[in-house]
Amino acid sequence: MTAIEAWWVGWPRAGLAFSRTAFLGMADGHYLTAWRIPAVYLPTFALSLGLMVGWRPASFQLVWAGAVAALGVSWILSALGGAAALRGWGVRLAAVVFAIGLLQRQSSALAYNFVFTESLVLICLIAVLGVTGGCAGSAFVAGFLLGDFILGRPEWGGSASAVWSGLWRVRLPLMIQYALVAMLAVGAPLLTKYLVFQLFWPQLSRRVQFLIGACASAATTALLIYVWTNSVPLLIRPVFTWQGGSLRPEAIQPVQKGWWIVILCAVAASLIRSFLQARTASDEELSGRIRPIEEALVTPAPPPALERIPLAAGIAIWAGSATLLFAGVLESLWQAVALFLVLALVHALRRGAVPIPLEPWRRFVEKYPLLLRLVVGLLIVREIASWRLEAQWSANSFRPLLLVIVVSSVLFLLLYPPRGAAPRAPEQGPPS
Repeated sequence: MTAIEAWWVGWPRAGLAFSRTAFLGMADGHYLTAWRIPAVYLPTFALSLGLMVGWRPASFQLVWAGAVAALGVSWILSALGGAAALRGWGVRLAAVVFAIGLLQRQSSALAYNFVFTESLVLICLIAVLGVTGGCAGSAFVAGFLLGDFILGRPEWGGSASAVWSGLWRVRLPLMIQYALVAMLAVGAPLLTKYLVFQLFWPQLSRRVQFLIGACASAATTALLIYVWTNSVPLLIRPVFTWQGGSLRPEAIQPVQKGWWIVILCAVAASLIRSFLQARTASDEELSGRIRPIEEALVTPAPPPALERIPLAAGIAIWAGSATLLFAGVLESLWQAVALFLVLALVHALRRGAVPIPLEPWRRFVEKYPLLLRLVVGLLIVREIASWRLEAQWSANSFRPLLLVIVVSSVLFLLLYPPRGAAPRAPEQGPPS
């Protein structure tokens, strides 16, 4: 297995063992396999960057140890699996880890004390990596999760009670931070591709299709990044409040003041991606380099783990994860239980576990593009939120925002009704 195959086939197939959404996100951006250098080094750089930024090593000796460890692990795996290409991959990974560690020691632009949102440069880098390709974005998420959760926070407590308290008050809220990283690095780019997919019309010329796709992708990217930057200050709160503290200003000021910089970086990356995709589509030689990767990606595989569990368990997992994500607006246990039940019901309706007569409505809303429905939904939510925010400040409570979340979940269920409301991608392979 070559380094390109390891990243662009092996990595997504590993995600497919968990869920199809993970597979689509980790396979995104395989247009880059038309060029060897970005195909090999961009995911490697992203993985190393996430590891080193999350780890935040206190000494240069630790950086050196990390590079040696990456090299050693790759050699051991190559010896066990018989894939000599892993040795070359390990050399590249070790070199990139060492270079990023050296850069990190010389600059504080990527540093943070508590959460990643303290660094505007880091946020921009994550957005650019994700828009360039979900493979690189997911590699950053994996590296950051390992570096921040394990290496960067080694304190677990000495007693059983201390370990339990640390898991509940520190480790569990960190899942919200990692979810925010994943939403920026993988979720927003994947959703952009899903929404723009419907805007391609075969009767138009290739040049017109390219212009429509490039403009729509850039605009959708800007919209989703804007929503993300406005959500961070609220969602990140439990990382601090569950430990008995309060939200630190330095954790939200970068996104509050520099949100437009993040959008500009993401839009620039989106336009560059559109140009590269158009070039690979029009050049037969470049398309030929991508084709083997696409063929390998559609090789039949066993059903993902999330599709093998009972439907009720899947709904409970989804509702529980969403409730944790919105923990920043929850003020009591009964609110958490109520939100969980509402989100579970909405997801059960979407999954078809609870049949509802929405067929006439579904046929009506399907006449309009997915992107248009998203814009309409966000505008409605914005008006509702603006109206309820006045009540929030007067009552000094997050309860009005909780109501906005519930109304929004029902609204988007109606805008994206179940039973095949959204078009599927072509079966010959995932879009690049």
